[in-house]
Parts: sequence; structure tokens; C-alpha cells
Amino acid sequence: MELIKTSLRNMLETNRKASYIFFIDIIYQIAKRMCYLHDMHIAHCDLKLDNILVNIEEKKVVNKFIEHAIVKVINFGISKIEVSSNPKTIENNHIYGTNVFSFAMVYFKILFKRDPFDDCRRDEILERIERDERPKLPSNCDELTKLIKECWNLNPLHRPKFAKNYERLIIASSTTNSIK
Repeated sequence: MELIKTSLRNMLETNRKASYIFFIDIIYQIAKRMCYLHDMHIAHCDLKLDNILVNIEEKKVVNKFIEHAIVKVINFGISKIEVSSNPKTIENNHIYGTNVFSFAMVYFKILFKRDPFDDCRRDEILERIERDERPKLPSNCDELTKLIKECWNLNPLHRPKFAKNYERLIIASSTTNSIK
């Protein structure tokens, strides 16, 4: 069994100096893993920082060492299997939509180094979500913040599927390579 050194939560708390591209790659890998699960008709149902493990490796590239993360999604204890084979399609989209919403919260935390609802009490979070209130997003990375907004749409049926998130992250990361 592979030894993974840290959770994404611990990595974010201790590794604040990593590059923007390093973090975009982590988001990309999470989307890729979730896309695979959905292709296999599995809804994770508990995507959060503690259920994402990260190994950081250093690689030498042209006389310079760069860090690269390897991401694993764990804890399938409350996952749903054979989701798409269930005839209740709307409910299936809702289950997958919940994963996409959770992805947006993780995505926000990675990019902006803070919890999405850190300005309110825990018992207020659900009320704010139901009122369609979301944290303010910076305007300096339009495509990425647009994707977050779509992923945390109040209606699960209007959230993009992970395959679409994955494609858009590829495009967004290639157009934002100069952002640090």
C-alpha cells in the first residue's frame, strides 16, 4: 500500500509558499479523480480537505527543483455506487451535484487560503447557502472564479458535471500560467 504523507488540509496549513500553478494542478487532479469516479457511476458524497491526500515530490527540471503533488481521494464510507443505473435521474444528478458543490468549497479553500464561510458561525452556513449567498470572489482570475460560481449554484441540476469542470480547468490553467 502506498504511503501518502499528508492530507490536503495539513498541506494547506503548512505549505503556503507553493506557486499558483502548483495549486491549480491539485485542483485539476481532484477534478480528474472525481470525473473518473462519476464515470464509474460512483458518487463520493464526502469530498472535503481531509479526504484528499497529497504526496509532494521534488523533481529536477533544467537544473532547478520543482514541487509536484500527487493527489488521492479517500474515504468512500458513505459513497453511493451504481448511481447512474438508478432510474431516478433527477436524484442522480442531485447526488453528483452535491459532489460538485463540495468541490467548489474545496476549490475555494485551495485558491484563496481560507474557508468559504469563515465570516459566519457554523449554524449560519446552511441558511446562507439556502439564501444563495456565497463568499466574494476576486476578479483577477475570471475563468476560475466563474467555474466556482457555477459549481456552487443553488440548484444541483445547474451545476456543471465533473467532466466539464475537468475540461475547463485544463483550458483555464493553460491561459493563466503567468499568474503567480
